[in-house]
Amino acid sequence: MKISTHKNQMEIGDTTVEFANDIHECAKTAELAIVNLDIDGTDYEYITRNVVAVDNEGKIQWRIPECPDVTGNGHDSYLGLSLSNGELWVNNLNGMRYRVDPETGEIIDKQFTK
Repeated sequence: MKISTHKNQMEIGDTTVEFANDIHECAKTAELAIVNLDIDGTDYEYITRNVVAVDNEGKIQWRIPECPDVTGNGHDSYLGLSLSNGELWVNNLNGMRYRVDPETGEIIDKQFTK
């Protein structure tokens, strides 16, 4: 799957996917493109669910659940993702790192990193 990103758009082959926010980072599996979206402080519906997986046809397959360890103002978004050897990890602003099932978006492990 060949993908490219620019601002809030992702090209998957001949398909363009447009998000409400810019794409911060992207990783891909054989079947999915996983994107970490920037947040701007106004999209409160998805501020804590800003990692999304899109299939080869441009359809959203999953959106990550809210951070299970939210503190403070309750708006703890994900920032940064890595995919290596089939393991997807995402970080949040409070120093938590979550292992996510890349096929389902389910959080399956966590680590405190600070």
